[in-house]
Amino acid sequence: MTFIYFPLAHMVWGKGGWFNWASGGRMPVLDFAGGTVVAYQFGSFGPGLRLFSRTPGWLSAGTDAPHSVVLSLIGTGLLWVGWFGFNAGSALGSNELATRAFAATHFSAAAAALSWGATEWYLKGKPSVLVWLGDGAGLATITPASGFVSVPAAVLIGFSCRFSLLLSRHETKDKA
Repeated sequence: MTFIYFPLAHMVWGKGGWFNWASGGRMPVLDFAGGTVVAYQFGSFGPGLRLFSRTPGWLSAGTDAPHSVVLSLIGTGLLWVGWFGFNAGSALGSNELATRAFAATHFSAAAAALSWGATEWYLKGKPSVLVWLGDGAGLATITPASGFVSVPAAVLIGFSCRFSLLLSRHETKDKA
């Protein structure tokens, strides 16, 4: 928290921060609902966790399937509904900005789930019910932009969530 979250929060939101749009930062960015700081934080958390894990390879061991598919789908549905309140609620009012954030959130999550299904179809020959877990990637990816993008742009952002995995798996197949 001290070495990752606080410096990033200052760079994006703090007065004189590198990325602070309001204070004329060096590389200004638009950040809706605080998604930039959180996404960068968790983007650095994964490699950090891997570096400090006691058992090498424990993150990559095993299967991609969750322990309980039913509980995973219930949790994903609750996450999707709750995210509407988070993104649209960040507009601090019932206005056009909230509507734009709400629509972008929904369509990005749906596009991410469809992208996940297309990837599974390509890699495994058929999609499974687990494609709905892909909406979480669409939710996290759209958050920093949800108040600023149109629905077609949100769909493209959602589709792009799983595209990198498809490319990495495709490269692996070619090398084998």
